[in-house]
Amino acid sequence: MCCINLKQRTAFVHFSKPEEAKACLEAAENGLQIDGRDVVGSLAMQRENATSIQKRKNLKVPEDKRNLRLVRFSLIREGTSAANGMSSEDARKRQRLAESSRRKLENLHMFISPTRLMVHNLPSSMTDGKLREICLEAAGKFAHITECRIWKDTSKLDSKGNARSKGYAFVNFSEHSDALQCLQKLNNNPHIFTNERRPIVEFAIENLLAIRAKVRRSAHSKGETLTGRELSDKVKIQVKHSIEEVSKSGMKVMPKFLGRKLRHKNMSKTQLKKKRKGSQSSSTNSTKKFKKEDGTARNVGAKKNKKLMTKYLAFSS
Repeated sequence: MCCINLKQRTAFVHFSKPEEAKACLEAAENGLQIDGRDVVGSLAMQRENATSIQKRKNLKVPEDKRNLRLVRFSLIREGTSAANGMSSEDARKRQRLAESSRRKLENLHMFISPTRLMVHNLPSSMTDGKLREICLEAAGKFAHITECRIWKDTSKLDSKGNARSKGYAFVNFSEHSDALQCLQKLNNNPHIFTNERRPIVEFAIENLLAIRAKVRRSAHSKGETLTGRELSDKVKIQVKHSIEEVSKSGMKVMPKFLGRKLRHKNMSKTQLKKKRKGSQSSSTNSTKKFKKEDGTARNVGAKKNKKLMTKYLAFSS
């Protein structure tokens, strides 16, 4: 069977056997021309999947001038699969940090830096140089770090008279994509420090007024004049892509409850009753959902007879 759409310059070809469709694709690997026009072929997909992809493409990304959605890349809640093996001490610390971030971001002058990371749980023996090496290895050999500094407590000195580490550091990259890759590689990684005290990495929260004042002081000392802090166009595009990723996943900026996440299978009967109490009216008929189609009702929960898509090819020019 062959179905052609001249307006969209596409066609769908249905073979009787998957092997025939595979052979056709292999034959077209080196290029296929019809009436002098290059044609590209690929396996077709289910209509539901195609619709879902198109919806994600058409999803309008909300404006996020303070980059609030970047907080999602570091957030790991106890009870989720990402928290497997995490110590209870780390889980409590993550919850405290998340609650602290929420309070800070209530101030409209606070924003999330797209290039600056804050790394917690540093061993007391960690040095600026060693941390820089770890971050560069995680971000990739082409990454560029503009700042890597461990915060010290000058009121507490070690046996050599040096200020003791406060256990956290700031690492700033020239590009957002490098900072994001570093965060994803190091955050909650049990092989970096120790399994009990894993790295807690998050995008740093900064004060816009303080940043502007700092930039103006620096510019004034150099005899320059600046009106504000601006990111390069490249970094802005990278940040937009990250925000799109969070937005398309359907996640909120930050969940209302930051404690342990309770799954239905792990909840007690009392907890389940409380959870379902609020949505009791909407869940009365949830056991059987029916959808009207062609004047008849069918059970949506029933198993569908899916087409064998390995027999369908899609061609476009």
